[in-house]
Amino acid sequence: MKRFLIKLIFPFKWTISKIGKGLKYFFIDNFDKINLVVLPNLLFGLVGASIIIYGFENIKEDTTSLTNYGFAILAGIASICFSWTRGLDIKEEPLMIARISKAGEGSLHCAIIFL
Repeated sequence: MKRFLIKLIFPFKWTISKIGKGLKYFFIDNFDKINLVVLPNLLFGLVGASIIIYGFENIKEDTTSLTNYGFAILAGIASICFSWTRGLDIKEEPLMIARISKAGEGSLHCAIIFL
């Protein structure tokens, strides 16, 4: 029973996850995983929900500025991803370059759709 409760409270094990070839992220304990994964997602979810609620409450207000901000943020993320891939060596980290490029392409696609 004690083991079950510990797994229920702390679902993450001590892990070393490897993303790409040669790039490693070390999560020492559950505290780091919660701070690096769960809290940012929760924060961005709350910010997004508050913007959607604000938009629906003020239907008659012009929300062009919010659209421009969203486009600028997504285009900035795409630019950062493309710049990051130029700095990596294609022989050493081809999988990482492919993943970052795909994230940049997706962000640029979302930015265009967001307009």
